[in-house]
Amino acid sequence: MMLLKAIDDVPATRVVGRLVDIVLPLFLLALLIALCVQLLVPFVGLLVWTTILVICFQPVHQRLIRGMKPRWSATIIGVLLTALLLVPTAIAAISAASNVPKLAASVQQGTLQVPPPPAGLASLHWLAKRRTPHGARLRRTCPSS
Repeated sequence: MMLLKAIDDVPATRVVGRLVDIVLPLFLLALLIALCVQLLVPFVGLLVWTTILVICFQPVHQRLIRGMKPRWSATIIGVLLTALLLVPTAIAAISAASNVPKLAASVQQGTLQVPPPPAGLASLHWLAKRRTPHGARLRRTCPSS
């Protein structure tokens, strides 16, 4: 009975005010954490691959720091890995870009010829047995050997 009397003595505005003082900061903290997680989500793949590379190249780094400063070792490994990724990518991009004008000209002139598939595809029987979405069998386009 004493507890009910004590609750009845407290005005409703004070209870609501106290509830707002507790719940509002918690809600804002949860919102801030959710926004931070949403900001970091696009970088998760990058962080995973970075961790994998760090683990893989740790022995190389340990061997290189025997004869030089750790900063130089990290720089050398970073430059070599960057070159290892960028050089093939640049070669492929330049090769693809050099073929675009020829492709565009042949499409505009209507002379585009698609070469036949390689003869080695005839041995892939699972490819010839594939069905279309409507259930009809695909015609075999590869010459049988």
